[in-house]
Amino acid sequence: MIARRLEYEFPEGLRVLGEYWPQTGDPAVVLVSEADEIEPLLAATSYWADAYDFTTFPAVTAEVGMRSAKERLAAWMQPFAAEPALR
Repeated sequence: MIARRLEYEFPEGLRVLGEYWPQTGDPAVVLVSEADEIEPLLAATSYWADAYDFTTFPAVTAEVGMRSAKERLAAWMQPFAAEPALR
């Protein structure tokens, strides 16, 4: 696997932010990456599918998550804003 990894280049469009090799009994790799589209991630995982099982966790930054939560909350509250207050 090491020789194969030394020759491997990540697909265009996949920006690698970090690659870690945990010291475990089984071969393992933790890859932190970003992409604008799903295709580069699919290309990378399919290349290694014969050697590794993959678990993918889509994530956003806290800033993006909070902005999205505010937008969703505002959209959810919109119908209530037009109703007169109950007395």
